[in-house]
Amino acid sequence: MDETKTNADRPADQEVIELQKGKPGSTIGAGLASVAVVMLIGMGMLEWVFQVMYPAATWGSHLATIVGASLLATVVAYIILRKQDVNLQEACTEIASCRQSHTELEQKVAELTEELIGATKQLREEMEERRKAEEALQQAKNDLQHHLDERAAEITSANQQLTRELNELKKAYTVLKRGEEKYRNLLDSIEDGYYEVDVTGNLTFFNNALCTIAGLPREKLTGMNNREYTSPETAKKMYQVFNKVYKSGEPAKEFDWEIIRTNGSKRYVEASVSLIKDSKGQGVGFRGIVRDITERKRAEEKLKSLLYSFGKVWTK
Repeated sequence: MDETKTNADRPADQEVIELQKGKPGSTIGAGLASVAVVMLIGMGMLEWVFQVMYPAATWGSHLATIVGASLLATVVAYIILRKQDVNLQEACTEIASCRQSHTELEQKVAELTEELIGATKQLREEMEERRKAEEALQQAKNDLQHHLDERAAEITSANQQLTRELNELKKAYTVLKRGEEKYRNLLDSIEDGYYEVDVTGNLTFFNNALCTIAGLPREKLTGMNNREYTSPETAKKMYQVFNKVYKSGEPAKEFDWEIIRTNGSKRYVEASVSLIKDSKGQGVGFRGIVRDITERKRAEEKLKSLLYSFGKVWTK
């Protein structure tokens, strides 16, 4: 506890100790001085009284004066010492109270000092943790900024690459578009029909000659399945031919089928079929040439009929 005392506290303790030591001595001295003064005054007054009353007094009268003065001095000294003793007890009580208060104050100061030391230590730890957190946050911010810069550079490079590829694709598309137009113009200039279908038999591409053969406009013919413009027997025959081409990969040439137009009229065509493959070599559809042989078919049937008639006449 003594270690917690400050320099300002030590003089106050010293004054209290000096006060405790000095009060009794000063009180006794004051009491003795008072007794002496009272005795002198009392002896003087009694001596004067006896001289007035008894001019021819003897030593006995002087002795009575001394005894009376002593008694008076004793009474006065007792009263003074009693009062000083009461004051001394009060002072001691006050000193004890002050000492108790001082002890409690020292304990309170010690407790507050320990709390302050603990709070200071905790504050330093929190400040250190905060400093480390700020450093970690700054490092994370720097890492994030570095990562963002790298990603921005990658995106910029990718965007430039994509722009170049897009320009190349635009050029290739322009070339392809021109080739497709040239290809379509070439296909539209021939009399035979050209077609492309997917693996299920739906028309995906064809020329104008095929529209003429089928008797349908391009809008209605696009996406039409072969079962919609053929009889069940012809559709079955076509399925067998297309399935064979799909499995073998070998084209089929010059096989005939019958087309039924929406008005019910029939057209006879001679067609070829070849397999369309993707970049992986898988079959994705079919293409071929269609030639309208309706007039030839009718001429052949008419010739057969004439030959049949001529044979009947010749046998007769």
